[in-house]
Amino acid sequence: MMNCIREKRQQRNLSREDLAKTVGVTRQTIGLIESGRVTPSTHVALRLAHSLGCAVEELFWEDEIMDLPVITSETPATEPLDVRRVYLAKVRNRVIARPASPRQVVSFDSPAQGLLQTLNIADNNQGRVRLLQDESEVTTNVFVSGCDIGLGLWTHSFTKKSGKPMGTWFNVANRQALAELSKGQTHIAAVHIASRAPQSSPLWPIFPRDHRVFCFADAELGWAVKRGNPLGFSNAQDLTNGNLRIVNREVGAGARDLLDQKLRQAGVSPAQVPGYFHEVQGHYEVADMVHKGIADVGMTHSGAAALYGLTFLPVQLEQCLLVVPEAYLSLPGIQDLMDTLSSDRFRSELAAFAPYDVSRTGNVWLGTET
Repeated sequence: MMNCIREKRQQRNLSREDLAKTVGVTRQTIGLIESGRVTPSTHVALRLAHSLGCAVEELFWEDEIMDLPVITSETPATEPLDVRRVYLAKVRNRVIARPASPRQVVSFDSPAQGLLQTLNIADNNQGRVRLLQDESEVTTNVFVSGCDIGLGLWTHSFTKKSGKPMGTWFNVANRQALAELSKGQTHIAAVHIASRAPQSSPLWPIFPRDHRVFCFADAELGWAVKRGNPLGFSNAQDLTNGNLRIVNREVGAGARDLLDQKLRQAGVSPAQVPGYFHEVQGHYEVADMVHKGIADVGMTHSGAAALYGLTFLPVQLEQCLLVVPEAYLSLPGIQDLMDTLSSDRFRSELAAFAPYDVSRTGNVWLGTET
């Protein structure tokens, strides 16, 4: 039987002698239990858990334990100590763990593959993880990073088809998705580019030769306002009166870039716009803020506006592209996920889920579609 008594004791700055006194055993007994050479009685196990402020199940287990890097780039490094559930996948020949944080994982109630027991921030965020899934199954899990709202449907469809939790969507902006791909923190980065973007577009050069790019779907990006547009909003120029509150996406998001472009064209300074610095992470969050009346307008995905019953004013047609390193395409999990993307069943459901154009879904992107 394995345990993490030593780690829990050290977190509370207790010596073996200190813990032994509160439990009612000798210091040597604590050492033997920590090393796994002695299995404590139920009575001692309960007293250990009480002294260390945790449940018995957190201290002892039969499952496999792995020491893994914990990816916490989106949150303060201490958060995984509160968010104990983690998703696991093998990326670049190493297994990594990512917290099931609602800030990034919209479907964070999906079954996780591990529980974080301890985290050593000083040692490059190395964590001790208790596996809830066989290690052999972890290697088929796929991480997808991006902010398109259809990515959750895609990964869920893959999971449903396999019968196991195999696909996880991390809701991050374009630049963050690409950064995670380059760092080996995800398998697939989903990015958006204007459908008529020229090859001089800032996004164009970010696709290396050893990566393949596939079409996910086309959809519109635009302004979302309350149903019926009661305030009569029409364009960025209306934001100059200071009466309309906006909700914004984080830096690196395509929606924020488009908003900034429209403000510049209208000669509007961000400082003139109430709420410009109120940032949320993801299209759903923008739509939710407008739906609740916390904001009057936001730049978001047409599908998010439709799902929240908002009036949508289109600004730009965009392509969502999936960037995948060539080396990953032979992996069983990636192959199965791409098969799901290309299936008629998935394309039909995606088109019904939100106002998507799925005519090129699953196709290799040649960089010439308009």
